[in-house]
Amino acid sequence: MTQVIQNNEGEWVLRVEWCIEDVRQYMEESGVDQSTMTDNDCVNILKIMADNHDAQLGINWDTIDAALEYYFRQISDDKPIRAKGVELIVGDESNQNHN
Repeated sequence: MTQVIQNNEGEWVLRVEWCIEDVRQYMEESGVDQSTMTDNDCVNILKIMADNHDAQLGINWDTIDAALEYYFRQISDDKPIRAKGVELIVGDESNQNHN
């Protein structure tokens, strides 16, 4: 979702929001199996996107694709998944703060 809003300082800003439903929609439209993906996994994808996108290009469907590819590759190689230097918790929604 994209909105033009006034921030707390009274400045007008353009805000673009991506959510877990966008991640799930991309996976569905791309034929990616999401049967084991929890909401927490989708939040992890969003964190990876935020940490790795190119600011000149913004965030788009290709950004989701690249984040998913990284996520699944790390899982299959049994390697840690990181965003902003912090290791992400895979699957377990009860133990991760979504901030």
